[in-house]
Amino acid sequence: MDTSAATSPPDPLEDVAETFIRAAVTRLASAFPPAMLLQVFSDRTFHLALPPGKRPRRNARIAREHTRLSDYPVRGAGDSGWHLRA
Repeated sequence: MDTSAATSPPDPLEDVAETFIRAAVTRLASAFPPAMLLQVFSDRTFHLALPPGKRPRRNARIAREHTRLSDYPVRGAGDSGWHLRA
């Protein structure tokens, strides 16, 4: 008995769909850098996560934090002994 199976040559049309999909993904990936795709995704997620009703409170909090953080170097410079001398 011959146990070896007869092998036929591979069909060249078998992987056509996979080849087209890979080509499309490659074209898409080369058109848009990964960093830009990540930025778009995270930006959209951020906007969807925050409801519009909370925007005024969030903006007020951001303004307070910005004021506090921008005042920090001024106060720190005054305490550290760095003074302008004429």
